[in-house]
Amino acid sequence: MPRIMEFQQQHPEIRLMLNPTADVIELEPGGIDVAVRYCHHETAGKDVTPLLLSDMVVVGSARLLENSSVKTPSSLIELPWLQELGTNEVADWFKRRAVALDRPLIISQMPGNLIMQAVRRGNGITYTARAFFEDDIRAGSIKVLHSEPASGVYYIETNHGTLRGSVRKFLAWLQTKAEIVTVPLQELDHTEK
Repeated sequence: MPRIMEFQQQHPEIRLMLNPTADVIELEPGGIDVAVRYCHHETAGKDVTPLLLSDMVVVGSARLLENSSVKTPSSLIELPWLQELGTNEVADWFKRRAVALDRPLIISQMPGNLIMQAVRRGNGITYTARAFFEDDIRAGSIKVLHSEPASGVYYIETNHGTLRGSVRKFLAWLQTKAEIVTVPLQELDHTEK
C-alpha cells in the first residue's frame, strides 16, 4: 500500500480499485482481476508461487504485557486476542503448537486495519506479519511474544481468462516491489525462535 501511488504516477491511465478484505473472492472475467492471497507455509499448495515471505509474529503492546508472564504458547491463553474478521488464525496458531484450549479464548474480531491501532492501544495481542509492526518493535512499544520466520506466504492469483494489458502492467510492477522468493517452500527452515 505505501507504494501504490508510485504505480498510479507511472500509469495514470490505469484506474485501480482496491478491496482489502479477508474474504476469498472468486476471480472471474469482468470482476476482480488480481488477488494477493495469504496462507501459512504449512497450508500452501504445491501450485503456490510465493511473491514474498513474511515473518509472522505474536505481538502486544509493552504496556499490556508489563505485568504478564508469557514464556510459553499456553501462557497466551490468558491474554485478550485480536483477530481479523473472517479468519481463524488464533485457533490455528494454538493448534500448530499443540496447545489444548480448555476454555474459550477472549477474541475480538475486527477488520485488519483496526487491529494495528488496537494492539498499539493495548487492547490485546495478535498474530500478524512482523513488517506491520517493525517500527514499533524497534522502538520498544510493541513486544514480540513468538516468532515464525518466513512462514507467512503472500502470493498472486489472477482470473483464468486472458489478462488485460493494464493487469499485466500492474503484475509486472507488483513483482518489482516484492521480495521475489527463489527458495522452494519445502526447503525453508521454519524453526520457531
